[in-house]
Amino acid sequence: MKIENVAETTQKITLDNGLRIFVTEVPHTRAISVGFFVAVGARYESDPIAGASHLIEHMMFKGSRKRPTPGAISLALESVGGTMNASTGKELTIYYAKVPHEHGDLALDVLEDMIRYPIFDPVELEKERRVVVEEIRMLIDDPQSWSHLLLTQEVFPRHPLGRDIAGSIESVLAIRREDLLDYIAQNYGAPNVVVSVAGRLDGQQTVERLARALEDWPVKPVPSFVPLRGQQKKPRVRVGRRKTEQAYLNIAVRSIPRVHPDRFNLLVMNAVMSEGMSSRLFQEVREKRGLAYSVDSWFGLFRDGGIWGISAGVDPKRLTEAYDAILGECARIREELVPEDELTKAKEQVKGRLVLGLEDSFAIASWWGRAEALNEPLMTVDEVLQAIDKVEAEEVRRLAGQLIQPSRMNVTLVGAFGPTIKKELLARLE
Repeated sequence: MKIENVAETTQKITLDNGLRIFVTEVPHTRAISVGFFVAVGARYESDPIAGASHLIEHMMFKGSRKRPTPGAISLALESVGGTMNASTGKELTIYYAKVPHEHGDLALDVLEDMIRYPIFDPVELEKERRVVVEEIRMLIDDPQSWSHLLLTQEVFPRHPLGRDIAGSIESVLAIRREDLLDYIAQNYGAPNVVVSVAGRLDGQQTVERLARALEDWPVKPVPSFVPLRGQQKKPRVRVGRRKTEQAYLNIAVRSIPRVHPDRFNLLVMNAVMSEGMSSRLFQEVREKRGLAYSVDSWFGLFRDGGIWGISAGVDPKRLTEAYDAILGECARIREELVPEDELTKAKEQVKGRLVLGLEDSFAIASWWGRAEALNEPLMTVDEVLQAIDKVEAEEVRRLAGQLIQPSRMNVTLVGAFGPTIKKELLARLE
C-alpha cells in the first residue's frame, strides 16, 4: 500500500491491487460523502450491448448480498437521513452516498456491497429493462433531447460516442443477464476503480478502514475503447421533422480531449460565449434581438476528443435570423480578441462557479475521484485557479479559430420544416 499527500487535507492511497483511494478531511461539515468512480461508460460497449453500463448502474440498486431487495438498500441509508444515487456517462460510472458523519462506515458498506456483490435477480432485471426502455422513449419524444442525440450522431458518426448512453430500445431488450455479469467482471476490476471520501472524518482511521474493506477487490485489466479517428472536412446538417411550436437548433464541432494544454482556454472561451446573462450569446440572441428564450454554449471532453456546441430554442419563423446571429458570434470570437475587461469577467465567472461548486462534501470527493479515474493531472483548486488566471485573449482567439470553423460545424434542427431547410442552413456555412 502506498500513501501520498496530494493536498493539505487530502491523501491518496494506492492499494496493492491497484485500487486507488482518496481521503479528504473537511472538519467544518457534519457530513461524509463516499463515491465509487468506475472508469467505464457507454463508449466501452460494443453495439450489441449498447446501454449495458447504464442498465448495470440501475441494477446495482436492486439487491445485494447483505441487502437482497431494492427496499433494503435504500432503507439502509434513508433511515439515517442519508441519500444515494448514481450516474452513467460516456467514460465514467459513479455511485455515491452522503450521510451524517457518524454513519460514514454504513455508507461505505452499502456502496461496496451493492457494487461488488449485486444479485441481478432475473425478475428485477426484466422490470428495470422496461424502465430503461421507457426512459429511451421519453428522450425520443422530447424534441430538445432528440435534437441533441441527432447532434452527437453527426459529430461522432458510427462511433460509440455518438450513441445515447442508455442505448437503443433494440439493444436494451436484447441484453442478457449473462452479458451484464460478464461486463462487470471485465470492467469493474480494482485498477479501474477509485474510491473518494470527503467530510468530517479521522484521516488515519478512514484510510485503515478503507484498506481493509477494499484490499481483496479482484484485479482485472483496464478496459480499452474504440479511439476517435479522422477529421471532418465539410459541414453537416441534419433535420428531424416533427410538429413543434418551437424549433430546436444545435451547432457543434469536434473539440479537444480532456487532458490538453488548451483546456483552460476552452473554459474561458465558453464563458465568454455563454456564462450568465451578460454573455455574448444571451445578450445578442435574446436581449438585443429577442430571438430565443434559451441559448447556451456547452462542451464535453473525453479521453481522445471532445465536443463544443451551442443550443437554442427559437421561433420557427425567425430560425434563419437566429442562426445567422449565432454564426455571427462564432465568427466574432474566432476573429477578434476578447477585450480585456470581458476576458477578466469571464475568468472570474469560471473561478467563482468552480469555488462555489465545491461547497459540498461530495463535490470535494468528486474533485479527486473523477480526475483520478479519468487519468487527469491531480491539481489542487488553487492550481486550477492559477491556470485560469493565465489565460490570455490571444490564446482564446487561437483556439476558437481552430475549432469553430464552418467546415467543422455540425447542425441539427428539430421542428416542422419543409424539404429546403437543410440546403438553406448549409448554404450559410459556405
